[in-house]
Formats: sequence, C-alpha cells, structure tokens
Amino acid sequence: MGAGDSKTHMIQDAAEAYIVYRLQDLAVKNNTALTDSAEDKKKIFNIYCYDRGIESDFNKSVYKENIDLVVDKFYSELVEKYPNKKFDFVDVEKEFRDKKWKGDFIIQFEDENYISFSLKNYKKGFGRIQLCSGTWHSFLNNFLFKAVG
Repeated sequence: MGAGDSKTHMIQDAAEAYIVYRLQDLAVKNNTALTDSAEDKKKIFNIYCYDRGIESDFNKSVYKENIDLVVDKFYSELVEKYPNKKFDFVDVEKEFRDKKWKGDFIIQFEDENYISFSLKNYKKGFGRIQLCSGTWHSFLNNFLFKAVG
C-alpha cells in the first residue's frame, strides 16, 4: 500500500471518485456532458467516504486540495482541445485493475472512443513521485509467477 496506511489509501481512492464527480459536474453545467450524471457520481463519492468514515478527513486532505487546484483548468483545456464535443467522465479504476489495464478514470466520447487517465495525486508534490506501486515481494513475484487475475 503506497499511501502509508489504510486511511490514507482510502482518501486517495476517494480522490479518484471525487475528480470524476467534479469533472462530470463541470461538463453538465457547461453543456458538454453526454449524460446528466453528476449527482449520481457525487452520491457514489459521498457513500464511499461515509462507509469508510473519512468524510472530514477527505475534506481537509491535500488530495482534495490538489484536485480543487487543477480541476477547472483541466476541464477548460479539455474543452479547448475537443471543441464542440460531448463527453462523460467515468471511474474505471476497479474495472481496469481487474483487467490489468492502466487507468483510474476515462473520458468517454459520444462515438464510444475514450481516453484513459491515471490520477497522480502526490501528498508531497512531484519532487517525491512514486515510480512503481509494487512492494519488494510483488516485484519478485512478477518474475517468479504468472499473473492469474
């Protein structure tokens, strides 16, 4: 667990649901969304936090702060890059992990094409980035065993 402890790990996972909700909310408000699903994504985020008892911890976390600092600019640049296009933001972290694919969320376009993103949200900034999320044991296991799932 690269986050250090289970609560921090849960907060990082909540950040993935949070950015999807925030981006979808911007898309809905600016009429670039395929679906009006921002409130559903907000509920998913809120339930995730509530079920784990991390609501207040998340709200005062650096992970939320980082997203709040960049989400508007990210959305604006996306609209600039894809003018006159509609899209949704979809949390795919579990689905992609189960398929051994990279990505935490996707931008889904109306023609069913998508762009996958891995969210990099560092507590101590980019000067101390995580280059590999595995442990020493998982690193060795990749050489010794064939992956089964």
